[in-house]
Amino acid sequence: FQLPPEAHVKLVYCAEGKVMDAVADIRKNSPTYGKFHLVELDSAKGNLLYIPIGFAHGYQVLTERSVVVYKTTTIFSGKHDTGILWNSFGIPWTCDAPILSEKDKNLVKFEDFDSPF
Repeated sequence: FQLPPEAHVKLVYCAEGKVMDAVADIRKNSPTYGKFHLVELDSAKGNLLYIPIGFAHGYQVLTERSVVVYKTTTIFSGKHDTGILWNSFGIPWTCDAPILSEKDKNLVKFEDFDSPF
């Protein structure tokens, strides 16, 4: 996700393969703050996911090859791009040792994240 003032809405779908997408509410004053929802995105089903501002999301690839597409309401801003450590939100991922980018390996834990949302 991106931080304000470059925060954005996302529309996400799987153009090839299948992924398990987790969406987490990081809006401090929300009644669902700290909760998450899992959705299986499947290219064969053609389903997609709308992710409002103030929600983090990540996904686990479920097939040998997957292609995930994002449509966003703002352009990418490296200065505002951030995230939360994958295993600090309580999401029941089915993989204990995922392949992560260096950036994703070094993200802050949810408990240490000071949300601006």
